[in-house]
Amino acid sequence: MDGATLCPEEISPGSNVELSTEYGLRRGQARAAAIPNYKRTDVATIPGDSGGGVFDRERGCLAGIVSSGGQERTNYVPARILRAMLDQLSSNELARRKG
Repeated sequence: MDGATLCPEEISPGSNVELSTEYGLRRGQARAAAIPNYKRTDVATIPGDSGGGVFDRERGCLAGIVSSGGQERTNYVPARILRAMLDQLSSNELARRKG
């Protein structure tokens, strides 16, 4: 998924996802979220997976960043939150350059 961009909208439960971490690629499906402002997959995570990418396999876009998980799930920060963070960083950088 070279040059992946943030997904324009959140993926739906049941969508095919792929986690990319330092340990390799693992496939699964998006699940209903259990924590506000997070999304979930059915892919098991192990220590060290945090910070890895969650990709929408059909569209090839970045759906989010792995936050936490366990033997039966992965919680991730969705693209809409990442987009808001990047926008805020951009705004702060512009203000710093002008100031």
